[in-house]
Amino acid sequence: MECRYAAAAYLLYVLASVVFPDSKGNRVSANLFQLLDLLEDVNKYSWGTAIVAHLNGQLSQVWIYDHFQSLFKDNEDVELNPKWSKGSPTGTRYMFTGSQDKEQTDALIEMHQKLDNIMAKEVIFNPYKDGRVGAMEDVVYYHGPLFDPNGFSMYNPMRIMRQLGFIQDSSDDDYVPTFKHKLDKCEADLSDIKVVYEPATDVKHWND
Repeated sequence: MECRYAAAAYLLYVLASVVFPDSKGNRVSANLFQLLDLLEDVNKYSWGTAIVAHLNGQLSQVWIYDHFQSLFKDNEDVELNPKWSKGSPTGTRYMFTGSQDKEQTDALIEMHQKLDNIMAKEVIFNPYKDGRVGAMEDVVYYHGPLFDPNGFSMYNPMRIMRQLGFIQDSSDDDYVPTFKHKLDKCEADLSDIKVVYEPATDVKHWND
């Protein structure tokens, strides 16, 4: 049992600091524990899709800065990486140098004020235009949930490719997405938004 506990603790450290890193510092999400409940099953999970889902969520901050560069102007916690060049990963373009100790409420108010003051001429509507290639090959038309330990990210190739500066047409004129918004079940309040799909997402996709 001591060996199993030591192995689980090491895997938990790797998951939190290497596979699914975030800004929590030395805190670990309790969601990761469920993945280690049976150590024998760890090698059976679809880690690739989980990492893609995690990266999609984490990259949203970078995409925001690419489109609204005035948001990091005069921000002492964020600066452009002087060593970054076109062709390098977008996620390495910015350096987050601050301690990130600012209260979330204060940071949100400051962000709202900056957004309110943005003019249309300051928005970069297509920041990846110059980096386009002529065409993209081997495009996968999967449309559905990509599960990670914190939940799932709904993967939509149309949406993802547009974020990256590409436009993808369906290979089939009669193509119907597997998952659709259940609009009458979707909810939102001042602090959160709940998006519901039909059919409902299920961890069967993770297991498969």
